Amino acid sequence: MTLPLLPSITVFAAAFGSLAAQKGMTWDQALAMSGIVFAGASQMVCIEIWREVWSLPALLEVMAVTAFVNARMILMSASLQPWLKHASGPQQALMLFLLTDANWLLGMRYRQGGGRDLGIYLGSGLILWVVWVAARCRAFWWARSCPSRAASASTSSCRSSSRPCWFLCGRASALPSPGPWQAASL
Repeated sequence: MTLPLLPSITVFAAAFGSLAAQKGMTWDQALAMSGIVFAGASQMVCIEIWREVWSLPALLEVMAVTAFVNARMILMSASLQPWLKHASGPQQALMLFLLTDANWLLGMRYRQGGGRDLGIYLGSGLILWVVWVAARCRAFWWARSCPSRAASASTSSCRSSSRPCWFLCGRASALPSPGPWQAASL
């Protein structure tokens, strides 16, 4: 069930890892943000307003933006309540930590099909989290190890290692236009 989602999760996490490195985040900061937050849209927005020096208003700004971006999670977590009500407190906390759009959709489809095993939701969430953190780490390392774009000739090795990604992006543009249900899922 989770396997078809992994390429898109990998590309999204790699984009975050690259942006985090470009914004000057440290390895620890980027790893903590990906490992603890696990909310791609919020992380992308926070990267845009990331500061070198933090103040209370800047911190409140990031908290408010994160809350607005993740407001949809309130309804998504409420829809999981009938499924999670028999789980223990720590299990519920873990399940809600792993709540993403993709994992919620997988879990709800499984439940609507008559499934009752929380292991499906937990397993897919853990796989998505591990892939998210690993792809972010790889992209962060790659972005930090490549020389700046100002050094012209030496960037060819970095560009050659990203050819598979460019190939996939080029192939994706040849796909038919998404339907309204696909656009709504974004």
